[in-house]
Amino acid sequence: MGHQFEGRDLHQQKHYIAQTIIPGAKRSHGYAQTLLPGIDPKAANLMPKGVKTNHPTFVYGHLSIYPDKLFPMLGRPDLVKGNPARYDELFSPYAECEHDPEGTKYPSLDEVAAHYNERTSALIEFLGGVNDEVLASANPGPMKEMFPTIGSQVAFMLQAHTMMHLGQVSAWRRVMGLGEAMPRPKKP
Repeated sequence: MGHQFEGRDLHQQKHYIAQTIIPGAKRSHGYAQTLLPGIDPKAANLMPKGVKTNHPTFVYGHLSIYPDKLFPMLGRPDLVKGNPARYDELFSPYAECEHDPEGTKYPSLDEVAAHYNERTSALIEFLGGVNDEVLASANPGPMKEMFPTIGSQVAFMLQAHTMMHLGQVSAWRRVMGLGEAMPRPKKP
């Protein structure tokens, strides 16, 4: 007997893989929004003294470039809007985050966070209609050795990759004196 998902046998569920990715993707995306309040836009591209870490502007910019790289893998290159000028250069996985006290190297945190939010929201919304056949297909991209299916790469990019970088923002907030962004749950 198969497992049940929304009253249907998993083997008959055409969007099961997407439905396993979306909750974690929404949680990661929500956490990204939780970390933003309280960050001074003038400090968002600073590295704390003596600490080599990615700052919020770099993190949100970096995360913002990936949805448009995933749409073509999912068979929808028409949904690519394109990243703003220099984003692919400034925020690529090969780019090193730099201390930018004058605010001349990077766009504003508001700009990169808005781009991240819009593109990630669009990808998560679209993902709900992607069927298992697409997500179970072989990954044609450069990360196919680590993530052999399209679904495994999409899950990584929207969940683990996002949370890994958001952890940098969380640590940055604390070092910069902003404290925790999320209150601790109370013990039952």
